[in-house]
Amino acid sequence: MTRPISRLFGVAVCAAALLGASARDAAPVAAAAPTPAPSPTGRPVTMVCGSPLFIWGHGLLNPVRSQAGGVSLGQTFHVIKGPRTADNGTAYVQVDVPVNEVEYPNDDYWVFRECALPS
Repeated sequence: MTRPISRLFGVAVCAAALLGASARDAAPVAAAAPTPAPSPTGRPVTMVCGSPLFIWGHGLLNPVRSQAGGVSLGQTFHVIKGPRTADNGTAYVQVDVPVNEVEYPNDDYWVFRECALPS
């Protein structure tokens, strides 16, 4: 019974129970402030043009176009890394969109830098 009561009234009830006082004599403790949601990593960007999604695998000099499609005008993401420039001079930024391909676990997609402007 102590566990549900301590959840309702906080630490004061547990201390009162240990000291022999009743639960109605103990003052409830103010609830702790809720933990804020984790802030996204990186700076926010808004897509100002469409871009295919790219995968920049470990050890590759250039990104590979993904089969997953692309992003659309107006979508908002957070930059994780970049810009990174390919051999042909095109710049890319890595955004917080997890790769949905088995060959690249724990990785995120890259998009054209020219399409991702700071929000």
